Amino acid sequence: MEPVSKSVYDVVIIGGGPAGSSLAIHLRRLGHSVLIVEKATFPRHHIGESMAGECARMLKSMGLGDYMESANYPQKKGVWVQGTKESSKFWVPVQNVDENGNVHPEKSFQVRRSEFDQKLLDTAIEHGAELIAAEVVNVVQDQGRIAGLKIRQGENQTTILRSKIVADASGQQCFLGRRGFLGEKSFTGYEKQVAFYTYAKKIERGAGQENGNTRLFYGGKDHWTWLIPFDDELTSLGVVVPLAEFKDSKLSKDEFFEQCTKSINPHFAQRLEQKELTTKVRMISNYSYEYEKLSGPGYLSVGDSHGFLDPIFSFGLLFALKEGQLGAKAINQSIESGDFALMTKYEGLIRNARDVSRLVINTFWQYPLAFLRLAHYSHANEIAALFSGKFFDPNVDDIDAVKLMRELMRKTEKTETGKAALKSA
Repeated sequence: MEPVSKSVYDVVIIGGGPAGSSLAIHLRRLGHSVLIVEKATFPRHHIGESMAGECARMLKSMGLGDYMESANYPQKKGVWVQGTKESSKFWVPVQNVDENGNVHPEKSFQVRRSEFDQKLLDTAIEHGAELIAAEVVNVVQDQGRIAGLKIRQGENQTTILRSKIVADASGQQCFLGRRGFLGEKSFTGYEKQVAFYTYAKKIERGAGQENGNTRLFYGGKDHWTWLIPFDDELTSLGVVVPLAEFKDSKLSKDEFFEQCTKSINPHFAQRLEQKELTTKVRMISNYSYEYEKLSGPGYLSVGDSHGFLDPIFSFGLLFALKEGQLGAKAINQSIESGDFALMTKYEGLIRNARDVSRLVINTFWQYPLAFLRLAHYSHANEIAALFSGKFFDPNVDDIDAVKLMRELMRKTEKTETGKAALKSA
């Protein structure tokens, strides 16, 4: 293992996943010294294969366009969302709308995360970021400001790392959040769900260009399934249900998974009739959460380290890559000016982007028929733009579809407030 080369880095990043690697690449392009601290051994398994359109555009700008084309990742042209009835189906294409309002069909990818995450980390190192395999033990503080990290290598070898900024990209480990630096942690309405997933052959994915697309199937509220192409043969398939249903069933996870594949949505079940599972069934909880803050004196958080959204529409990689890019810009401006309060601008932009993405998810679950009309008929291009990554547009709140969804959810809030008032009367 190479020793660290500097006594003080501009930025030390906790975690080498997509958010941390994206942040490192963009910081190095801006000329900053960067050290990534990662305790996991790459490549490693990770769920979350599907990319929004903006991801493909970002990766091309990061010099990874040729890699994405040559890696034999399934090409994603869009997302099919299917209810239990044949009529409750809509298509959201991957597309871009230029400044003149012209629509341009695009594509994205379904990535094998073990390969993709490794490539992204390797790219950060190629750009000049340093990597050290170690566990972060604690932060180093100087007069109330985070000024570095204490890390552990092996059994008992500890090292102090100094930096101008510590960036938390630790994912759902939430390193800074768990230590109180991000304020209160709140849950966002989907934290009582659980996902079961595996990989299988002989899944009916569709022919031609349809073969690489994501397919989502929903049943009752908070019950949904996915089919995401993994390679030419394998498909990622999973089911998401309330955790209480699994506990009440008294079934093993394999038995419960098999039951759900048949009961949640008949169109999903039909596509699995010839399935051959190739891996064991895994279970993962959906800990949807967010922290009160994203930044503070000497630190900034990116990706899942400060919040995790319900994953139904696969926005995870989008937020990881984009927050890495925007976080690098905020850190650069702060270091250059000496005004670290500038990072609050990053915080505001990210908060609003996540708020709008949560609005999309909540509207879909609360008003599925209304959402279908928006996505398939009246505001199809606007919904497609959101799915492709327009959440980060400073003018996203001016989009008509966003205004309509906010109005729908305000009605829900008024109804719930009225019910609560009646109960307390």
